[in-house]
Amino acid sequence: MNPRIALSRRNFVSGAAASAVIATRRISAAAGPTIRVQPDNDLQDIPLSIRLSGFAPGQPVTVTAEMVTREHLRWRSAATFVAGADGEVDVGTTAPVGGSYSGVSPMGLIWSMERIAGRESDAPTTSIRLPVTVAFRAEAENGERADASVVRATVGPGVTFKLLEEDGLRGAWYLPPGDGPHPAVIVLGGSNGGLPVRFAAPLLASHGYATLALAYFGLPGLPRGLVNIPLEYFGKAIAHVRAAIAPRNDFVAVHGTSRGGELALLVASLYADIRAVVAVVPSGVVVGALGLSEPGDRRPRGAWTLEGKPVPDMGQNNRYANSWVADPVQRFLNAMRDRDAVERATIAVERIRGPVLMVSGRDDHIWPSFELAEIARRRLGGHNHPWPFEHISYPDAGHGTVPPYAPTTAATIVHPVTGRAITFGGTPKGQIEANVAYWRRTLDFLAEAAAHVR
Repeated sequence: MNPRIALSRRNFVSGAAASAVIATRRISAAAGPTIRVQPDNDLQDIPLSIRLSGFAPGQPVTVTAEMVTREHLRWRSAATFVAGADGEVDVGTTAPVGGSYSGVSPMGLIWSMERIAGRESDAPTTSIRLPVTVAFRAEAENGERADASVVRATVGPGVTFKLLEEDGLRGAWYLPPGDGPHPAVIVLGGSNGGLPVRFAAPLLASHGYATLALAYFGLPGLPRGLVNIPLEYFGKAIAHVRAAIAPRNDFVAVHGTSRGGELALLVASLYADIRAVVAVVPSGVVVGALGLSEPGDRRPRGAWTLEGKPVPDMGQNNRYANSWVADPVQRFLNAMRDRDAVERATIAVERIRGPVLMVSGRDDHIWPSFELAEIARRRLGGHNHPWPFEHISYPDAGHGTVPPYAPTTAATIVHPVTGRAITFGGTPKGQIEANVAYWRRTLDFLAEAAAHVR
């Protein structure tokens, strides 16, 4: 096992970074109130320890947290605690008496942040995501106050970023520090298009993986819509990755989310060089095209093509696909009633040459990711897949399953391809619980899979 991966996993679980420095700024003398937040500069997926001390016993103390992202979005949360007999509060073990969240939640001040300025967007991007500063203030009713701030990053120290624009491929490399050998992961985004650099890719590199965030539509030189995407493009990308990491390592995994989860299962079923799959809120069935076709492309519309021909999808020759209803999840469930159409479009996941991890939300408002992932799980079981496979679902999670710890309160965005408002589903607390569990399992899953490939 890569020792850096092992170290990163220990830090994630324990929440204690080796180089953590207590962030404390006192506004009065040494005996005055303080708020300590640690680690003061670490990855987004490392939980924080937040402790108050020096406040009057029994005094209500309101803690606010605020951050401004590089997209100029402003987020804020607040929670009120009652100082103990010793004048202290451990946010990690104490439930607030009011505020943005309820119950004991060590990272509640982060995930419960609400957007107070700016508009959320999932538009394509080609730039690295910069760290954000989170400012904390603890203020009691008697006027006692303390402040602290921490830096949260998606890119760890020494990770390098390099755009890939060669041989028709468009993507971005995130490379861990050192010579390696580093196992590799190809990260595939969903129907928003562009480079999938917002969440998993930089964090995976920060945990020791040579990570290629691969675009497949929505950038210059690529199709403008999720229409007739040649699957051979991904075969070329796999060859590129293998050339970059060989001969020192032979492990290439694929991580995909939403339509990228469908794509991850499909690509791994076609290319034996993929040795592990993480498919988040995926579909085990090929789904139809989305967006504009290329000018002059008169072929039947499909999401993916193989040898120039569209891959059959669930909507084709489907007896129930035209029974329109407003709820997008119900539209999928209606189409899934045509078992023949589903069978024609089901991905041959039994051909995947490695372990498979699927993650879904039972309250997904985009598509029924639980039911769609179950199709793949049942097929793997029915064919006695020789590698480990699992499907983990979370009851109060929706379509927005990403690495922690980002705010989970904004469950609606404007889709950059369709221009329509879409709602992810799930509850803020249910989604953060799913995000934490999914990411822990993903890091363990990839480390276990990589350890078995030499």
